[in-house]
Amino acid sequence: MTAPARLSLAAPPGHALAEGVRLAFAVRGTLPDLVALQAEGPPTCDGPFRLTLRRGADVPVILHDPAAMLELSEDLHPDEPLHPRDPLLRAAHREGISHLPRMARLLDRLVRCTDPRDVDINIHFLRDRIDRIATILVGKPDPQGAFSLLDLASFPLFWRIGALDRCLQTHLLTGHESLHHWLDRLGRHPLVAGVLDPPLPDAWVQGVAALGGTIAATDGSPDWSTAFGACAGSVPEENDLPYLTQRTKVHSIGGNARIR
Repeated sequence: MTAPARLSLAAPPGHALAEGVRLAFAVRGTLPDLVALQAEGPPTCDGPFRLTLRRGADVPVILHDPAAMLELSEDLHPDEPLHPRDPLLRAAHREGISHLPRMARLLDRLVRCTDPRDVDINIHFLRDRIDRIATILVGKPDPQGAFSLLDLASFPLFWRIGALDRCLQTHLLTGHESLHHWLDRLGRHPLVAGVLDPPLPDAWVQGVAALGGTIAATDGSPDWSTAFGACAGSVPEENDLPYLTQRTKVHSIGGNARIR
């Protein structure tokens, strides 16, 4: 292993993507120094953070891209790879990692939406990202129980999504039973308990509720599960969803609505 002299991770407290990067280093026995950045409101899933590498008298290297940070964790520990060895699977995992920043932005937008139509649009795109990553995460489970780089990088995001489902009945993971098992298995791993704060997801949901967004409304909110049909094992296409209220049907996705 080629170890750097020092790694420091600067991020707002509870930053989901930064937590994934920290887990990727921690599993190899390297814990970057933490530098807390100021943040307004509840802990965020998305937003700027940086990883600084200092080695001897060299000019420090500062990374802002989560994917680059995760690849650095691989390159610094070549004898402990977390990417699959198969080139095709490794490419699929890198593709999954590329979806994480977009997924974090959508989750942050979702919890702040006050317009029911915006809620629907963000849920539509968020579930699309969930579906794509879930296919990679649980498509080829490791019989030895080993975790991949994608597992560790994406766990803090899915941890929060699971808390939204549990506390606010958002049903974002409806139809993904294998993801529930994956979350439970990784959440009980000693590494996660040692690096992450177990009460954090529920505390994050409390912060979400304090924002006053539509997703946390308790009065007159429809049951989201009706949007996914009677079969829990499959999710119908968007055009098959029953139109019950403004919050259970996405209208004209791909028409005038553009999410970047």
